[in-house]
Formats: sequence, C-alpha cells, structure tokens
Amino acid sequence: MNNAQLHQHISDAILAHLTWVRKADHLISGLPVKEGSIPLDPNACKFGKWLKKEGLILKKIEHLTDIIEIIEHHHQDLHAAYAIIYEIYFYIPKHRSTLNKLFSFQFDDITQEDKEEASIYFEDLKRSSEYLVSSMKLLNTQVKDLNYSDLLELK
Repeated sequence: MNNAQLHQHISDAILAHLTWVRKADHLISGLPVKEGSIPLDPNACKFGKWLKKEGLILKKIEHLTDIIEIIEHHHQDLHAAYAIIYEIYFYIPKHRSTLNKLFSFQFDDITQEDKEEASIYFEDLKRSSEYLVSSMKLLNTQVKDLNYSDLLELK
C-alpha cells in the first residue's frame, strides 16, 4: 500500500465515522431511525472495521502507535456514550400495550427527562468524535510523511 492509498483510506474512514455520528444525531433530533442501523459494537461500524484492519497495520509503525491508541480510545468512548443513548431510545416502555410494543417504536414514548439525558450523552459522543476526527487528521498528516522503509513495515 502506498501513501496515496493510505491517505484515501483514512479519508474514507473519517467519512464513514461522520456518517455514523449523523445517524446518531438524527435519532436525538427525533427523526426516524431504524433500530440497528447505527451499530452499537465498535467493531461493527465501518470506522471500527477500518480501525481493526488498517489501524492495526499502521500501529506496527512505532511512531504511529500512540496516535492509533488515542483514536481507539475515542472510538470506544463514543460507542459507550451511544450505548446509553440506544438504551434510552430503543427500550420498550412499560406503559405501551403488548401489541404496540411488538409493532412500533414511538419517539413520543420517551420522556422529556430521557431526551435530556440522551442529549447530554450525545454531547459526550460529539466531543469524542471531534477528538477522533482531529486525531485522524493528524494521522493522515503523519502517513503522508511515511518513507519507503515505513511502508515496507506495513507488509
């Protein structure tokens, strides 16, 4: 893999991450979001898949190890925040009928208090996302400066 390919893959990973965050924002904003369309598992989202494949490869280069670990940390943090948001929005409220529970998701069933709590966790998620994206941009800068011997380590 050459520098240009690495650069493109990092840019694609950032875009995949921002798309994931936008879907979480849609949920918080009350737009319809299908349960399961925003992966809970950090390894299941497109960014997580990039991180577990190419991120691990890049981690082999000694001077990239720290930045990859920072990215992993922020990625875990934002998924932890989303797990709480997911629980708030996709739990089955006790006051709904059994038939309603089986066939619908009602945004209105979520209390104002729950919405406010979810908003707080979404702020945490956005903060982790901002750190993740800035770390990815730093990684992209460092990847552009890789020399031939560094690229050989990736094989």
